[in-house]
Amino acid sequence: MSENTGECEELIIHYKGTGTLNQQNCEFEAIQQSDSQITICCDFVDWPQPLNARGITFSGLTNRGITIDAKGLFQRLKAIPFSERKLYRYGLWHLTAGEPDWTKAHSVTFALTNFLYCGNDANSGGRGTCYNKLKLKLDASDIVFQKVDQYYEIYNAVCKGESTEVTCELTIDVDGRSRDELRKMANIICDLLTISQGRRIEWINYRVYNANSTLISTYHESRRTDPRIGFRLINFRQPNLAINYLERGYPAYIRFNMNYPSMLNGVANMIYDTNVSRFALTHALVVFSIVDTLGKKILDKKHLNKNTKPPKHYPIKKKINALKTSYKVRLSTDEIEYFRLSRNSVVHELKFHSNDGLKEFEKCCHIFHRILLRMLDYQSDYFDITLPQQNGYGINHLHPSI
Repeated sequence: MSENTGECEELIIHYKGTGTLNQQNCEFEAIQQSDSQITICCDFVDWPQPLNARGITFSGLTNRGITIDAKGLFQRLKAIPFSERKLYRYGLWHLTAGEPDWTKAHSVTFALTNFLYCGNDANSGGRGTCYNKLKLKLDASDIVFQKVDQYYEIYNAVCKGESTEVTCELTIDVDGRSRDELRKMANIICDLLTISQGRRIEWINYRVYNANSTLISTYHESRRTDPRIGFRLINFRQPNLAINYLERGYPAYIRFNMNYPSMLNGVANMIYDTNVSRFALTHALVVFSIVDTLGKKILDKKHLNKNTKPPKHYPIKKKINALKTSYKVRLSTDEIEYFRLSRNSVVHELKFHSNDGLKEFEKCCHIFHRILLRMLDYQSDYFDITLPQQNGYGINHLHPSI
């Protein structure tokens, strides 16, 4: 269904044909770049009338007979020198190619950006024991991550945070789920990967296949991507750790989301944003804010379950102890007190409590990481931020219970 070209390496999809943009005829090229941005370039048959900048709709037919529908909210003009006509470029948010018919959907393949891992399928190829496919089960469905052909060529650029690239494809069996349920499932997986890998991992398009593995339609969406890297919590070069994290973290995320909708998505976004900022004080403020919010939510819910009105404020130690008890986190009395002192100093005075701000930040981050991983029901090896080494960080083991 895609009409790929080798003209520009950053283009991951490329369609050409004729269509109408807000009811004005044109020849078009539709592209999606590896950073998820979608653009339709229109060369109008007649000089175009002014378009409504509040909304753009497009429909067309590619040179290969594929129908295209797209919509967006903004536009920009690109002048073409020495041309009798001008080429208009329109930024878009959504683009569908093909004839969507979810009743025939059997599996969906999502294109993921910047996810690096080692697979567990020895028959899938790879380099050494770092296989190309990672197979597991989530929500009783088979889940397969498959590296793209150019994975090893773009690996270093992704590791260095130099670019956003599609590194693999995530295939999920439909198993009676609706389109929204499949998208939600992929969103949760991306949140979990982002939290654990210290880089923004996101899907930017998906292909829908029927039971005969025939492509039905492709959907492209402009989504938030970012090439920068931060602190990595789980070593996904070890497939057993990846499977432990995802198979335990996915249902834990669902359970948490039932009580506190969208909160873990916000946590993933905030962790990533501050992970890459490199400012310890800013990062610490976010960590303390997340712990404050999560602890308060747990305590509020206990009051509501007893039909009593929750207070407006709780002591920070009470919030941490609520998290410790609810998620069976191994935290000592000294660690909780250390976190409290640092939190109060940073929040109220905008400075660390001790003279060694970096060490204080790392210790508080380590406490937060353990809380977060236990919230996701993880119980295996993780990178300990308090154990810096020449080529990364030392390994610690997350105890499964208090």
